[in-house]
Amino acid sequence: MRIAVVGTGYVGLVSGTCLAETGVTVTCVDVDASKIDKLNQGGIPIYEPGLAELVIKNRANERLFFTTSLKEALVDADAVFIAVGTPPDEDGSADLSYVIGVAHEIGCLIEEYVVVVTKSTVPVGTNRKVKLAVQEELDKRGVEVVFDVASNPEFLKEGDAVKQREYAQIYRLVMDLLDSIVELIGSEPVKMDEFSRIMEAGFQEIQVGTIPQNVDRVVAGDMERTRLKEIKALFFVGVNEGNIPKNTDSGGILTQMDREFFADEGMELAPGPKELMNTQRFYLYLNLTKPSEHLCLSYSLSNGKGEPISPAYLIHSIQALYPGLEVKNAGDEEFSLNAMELPGTSLECFLKGLGEGAVGQGSPLYSELYSWYLRSPKYRTLARKLVEASRTRKPADIISESVAKVLYGEVSPYSATRLERYSACAFAHFLQYGLKLTERAEYEFRAMDMGNIMHKVLESLIKEVNKEKLSLAELSEEERDALADRLVDTISADYGNTILKSSARNEYMIQRTKRMVRRTVWAIQKQLKSGEFEPEGVEVVFQGGRIDRVDTMETDDGKLYVRVIDYKTGNTSFDLVSLYHGLQLQLMIYMDGALTVEQNKHKDKEVIPAGVFYYNIKDPMIQEKIDADIETVQEKVLKELKMNGLVLKDKELVQKMDSSLVSIPVSFNKDGSFRKNSSVASKEQFDILNRYVKTKISHIRQSIMTGDAQVSPYMLGKKNACTYCPYSGVCGFDMDIPGYEFRRLKNFTDEELWDAFVKEVDE
Repeated sequence: MRIAVVGTGYVGLVSGTCLAETGVTVTCVDVDASKIDKLNQGGIPIYEPGLAELVIKNRANERLFFTTSLKEALVDADAVFIAVGTPPDEDGSADLSYVIGVAHEIGCLIEEYVVVVTKSTVPVGTNRKVKLAVQEELDKRGVEVVFDVASNPEFLKEGDAVKQREYAQIYRLVMDLLDSIVELIGSEPVKMDEFSRIMEAGFQEIQVGTIPQNVDRVVAGDMERTRLKEIKALFFVGVNEGNIPKNTDSGGILTQMDREFFADEGMELAPGPKELMNTQRFYLYLNLTKPSEHLCLSYSLSNGKGEPISPAYLIHSIQALYPGLEVKNAGDEEFSLNAMELPGTSLECFLKGLGEGAVGQGSPLYSELYSWYLRSPKYRTLARKLVEASRTRKPADIISESVAKVLYGEVSPYSATRLERYSACAFAHFLQYGLKLTERAEYEFRAMDMGNIMHKVLESLIKEVNKEKLSLAELSEEERDALADRLVDTISADYGNTILKSSARNEYMIQRTKRMVRRTVWAIQKQLKSGEFEPEGVEVVFQGGRIDRVDTMETDDGKLYVRVIDYKTGNTSFDLVSLYHGLQLQLMIYMDGALTVEQNKHKDKEVIPAGVFYYNIKDPMIQEKIDADIETVQEKVLKELKMNGLVLKDKELVQKMDSSLVSIPVSFNKDGSFRKNSSVASKEQFDILNRYVKTKISHIRQSIMTGDAQVSPYMLGKKNACTYCPYSGVCGFDMDIPGYEFRRLKNFTDEELWDAFVKEVDE
């Protein structure tokens, strides 16, 4: 007899192997080529007591085979078992998409009679769907092949599945009993009650040998696949953000809104992010409610790179429910004296003592252990090296003023990026601007490349519009989009037919860039139409700096208002606290430069700062009803593209800047006053910020030239300088080494912050 088993997961592999053990020839099929290769090489992708031995035995006896070809497995097969996954849907019902998919494939391949057996966990009525799927494919082929559909429900239990050997043992014993009855009775007719007594007597003599596997065992599995019952203790490891729950957004083509639309139209789709997230929550509930006595949740404080990571929200939720729970650190366990009896095991204890500074500091236990190692010829050298290494301290990281002058030269007060780098970490500044270290160039199209193209496109677009003496706000949609597309094609060609033409992904990135540029130009046009400001210049150069865009507005009373806009391809937010600590000097440096440039051009006018802004270039996705009108959608998109920064506290000016208030971080109360969340500052406050930034720049330049190059990354709230630092792999920053620690910056309330600015300026 030949059987094909589709699916080499827990159910399929165990069932196929145990069927082979009964003497049947079994071919297991799976679409995962790596899993099949592993099985053919003798590896077992799951753990089940006794399974590996059975696989090896039956492969050697040529009763068990593994392949990725269902067509190959169906040759001369008498039956095909469907043993694929049926994960629960949002409502807890089984997802039959994989089962039905296999049924369709069987219908495409069978040439002669076969029994199709559903082995997966499926609800009542599934066999009818399987039969229809097989028949549908036969009808498409125009062939008539007789087949039957049967059900063999899953009854496996992890850790017990190979008990099927017991069932196979029973099967053989029953067959032996029947053979014995035939030898005794032959063809003599027997009444049913008499036959029943003969069988009962035979069964009483049958003995089945079993091993009690349920006693004191440990079963390891994952959250989604493990099906366990009667668990006393459950250890749930890796309960960290990103693991629980897993990221379910695979970046597919369809949005959640698209999925809801197709669902309303009666179309069945594979599970999306929302469904997958609900499935995870369901599995999480199942696992947390399994143990009857003990539940242990463990999480890591750092990843493999030593970077800090956060526990999952689940930890905080449970702590809130049970405030009396004790959180234990796995590293707090004390070593027993038994652990110190052998050199190999005691070495870990010795290292722990070194880490805690216990060795040589009066601890009798560790001192005695250290003395033993020093007396041992085998471990003496190692012990001394370990002690020497444990005494490592943070170096001073100070260079002389003469060396600093040679390395750095003149530090421009307008080099915003450089000054901010130093404020973030002096050592990172030393590596970048002193040693001139750069990241390894890689042959790929990165986010930075997209940002460069977008900056150049926006620069060229406004220059071309100004050159033709046109108004960007007055361009038609067709003119606007055609100009944006042409500039993207022209500027991306500067990368040649190399990187941008090297893969389909990069070709897609060009198209994505076009879409984002179109969206950005559209938004800029809308913003300009809502106000009276006009682009004065792009890539405006001033004393070593370069401003992405400067807009101006001239009033009848001889005043010229200036606003500075810096394009960002990330999600940069203007923050006065960060400005105070020197981490966001750029916009105020740019404003000072722009005011100087405009004052030189308009000597007869009063030049006034109107606002400084970051414009985050992006193509936002919004959720809205499918029948929403275009105006509503566009309004929401514009809100997502709102600039962030600081605006001059002048109601009349704000209205002239954007009468709709859609593009700037300002809103009004009903009485006409500014709302509390409005990001505004008076002219005097702008002046204070300008003077403060100049003072801060002076202090930074002085620190650079005195030779301070310490590893001193900042931490402000949850943000720190190490998160995206390209030099984190070479600086040696390690919190476990004395002297290394984050420079924790002070946070302020709004009132405290302005008081601090004034105080610094007055001093």
